[in-house]
Amino acid sequence: MQDYEYPRALMLPDSVFTLRPVRMTDIDGLRCACWRDKSVSYCADRIRRMSQSQARKQGLGVVVEGDADCAVLAYGQIMRLAKRVEISDLIVAETHRSQGIGTAMIQYLIHEMRQMRQLTQIEIGVLVRNTRALTLYRRLGFVNSYQLSLRINKVRETVQYLRLTIPADT
Repeated sequence: MQDYEYPRALMLPDSVFTLRPVRMTDIDGLRCACWRDKSVSYCADRIRRMSQSQARKQGLGVVVEGDADCAVLAYGQIMRLAKRVEISDLIVAETHRSQGIGTAMIQYLIHEMRQMRQLTQIEIGVLVRNTRALTLYRRLGFVNSYQLSLRINKVRETVQYLRLTIPADT
């Protein structure tokens, strides 16, 4: 019989990173690190909607604080959508990838959402061609669930959805 391996996604994030809920003052930092091709109004609208979700305890947007060059290094969010909870829009500044930031963000998002409400499963979607992200999500304990073919930026893409079931005793 194989021993149960506790999913890394459910562990607390590495404290070397400063993670916190997104704020309206993060617009410039997000545009610098994550959303270079997006307008100020796009960023403001996205953060405003996430702030409203946070106030209703339906979601959480989080940033990883950076340094003087770029105030924000990463962004991610978790949302309650109908009967499921989904992590989405994870992005780490290209110059800071492969340093554990994505892992810390996922752990933080799950931990904070679990403080707000009971969770049994969490879902995350990723383009099939994004093998680095797929590897990360699987390493954290997510398993393949289903695939969808979606139109993203006027191109048909295959999105792999992965699921993490949260053990009842945690």
